[in-house]
Amino acid sequence: MSVLLVILPGAPKVSKEIAENDREINSEIQNCTKDLIKLLGMTNPQVILRMLIDNDKKIKKIINGLPFSDQLYFKFHIIKEVCNKYNDVC
Repeated sequence: MSVLLVILPGAPKVSKEIAENDREINSEIQNCTKDLIKLLGMTNPQVILRMLIDNDKKIKKIINGLPFSDQLYFKFHIIKEVCNKYNDVC
C-alpha cells in the first residue's frame, strides 16, 4: 500500500483552538471509559462504546462538542486503548 501526500503552500492550517478542543474531548472519553470499566468490571470496547452512546450523560456533552454526533465512532481507538491498558493491568 502506498500513500501519496500532496502539500500545497496555501493549504489551511489546523486551528489551535480545534486541536485543543480535540484533546479535551479525547481526555473526557478516556475518563468516561475508565469510569465505565470500573462500574461494569469489563473491558470490551464495543460494549463500552455502545454504553457511552446510549446511556452516559457526560458523553452527550462530548458528542455536542463534535461536528457530527457519529464521530464518536471515530474515537473508538481511544476507548480500545484504555481497555487494552486495563487488560494489561488485570
